[in-house]
Amino acid sequence: MDERRDEKLLFKYISRNEELSLRQHLDFCADKFDVTNVFDRSGYSPLHFGAFKNLDKICEALCQFILKRNIKDKVGDEDQEE
Repeated sequence: MDERRDEKLLFKYISRNEELSLRQHLDFCADKFDVTNVFDRSGYSPLHFGAFKNLDKICEALCQFILKRNIKDKVGDEDQEE
């Protein structure tokens, strides 16, 4: 249930255009859930919701977080192969 609350908070920060709070929340919840697999009641992912609201800084923050996470995952996978 706590995970769902964190997901709702993610959309709350996006709808209020609170970039700093969003970045802090993403860092805090990085290991709790995958941001790319979160959807609101309308079926929007956080990135789609930010784009729909035309919030450039929010979309940039989400993209940076996702790319940073993917790079960490890729580096971790390469280390395990060696």
